[in-house]
Amino acid sequence: MRLTRREFLEISAGAVALSGIGFAGLEIARGNIYFNDFRALPGMHLILKLDVPNPENSRVHIVARVEGREGVLSSVSGASELEIEVPMIETSEESFELYAVAETEFGRVTSECVEVLAQPYMFGL
Repeated sequence: MRLTRREFLEISAGAVALSGIGFAGLEIARGNIYFNDFRALPGMHLILKLDVPNPENSRVHIVARVEGREGVLSSVSGASELEIEVPMIETSEESFELYAVAETEFGRVTSECVEVLAQPYMFGL
């Protein structure tokens, strides 16, 4: 089984939290953010739903993971629902991943990844 960097960090953070080292006084991030789909094409519009306390006070960063590198594509003010247009990113791979990170007053919340088919002509679309 191969873990992604995010899964490894979540497991490591959980182990540290369980052991009780260094987490006294930190607030725990609450809530969930998620896209309405798990796969998309460039140019599509995805709905990002923020199920966090006070979504209007949050800041949302849209991040792309392309060929092992990550980069923030855009940052927007929070709302309970956001419409995100899927960008076209040149890559030699068949797809890349897109996810969102919401910074709330309670911490950071990360969404699941959306697979974006970068070369849809290969799939007969």
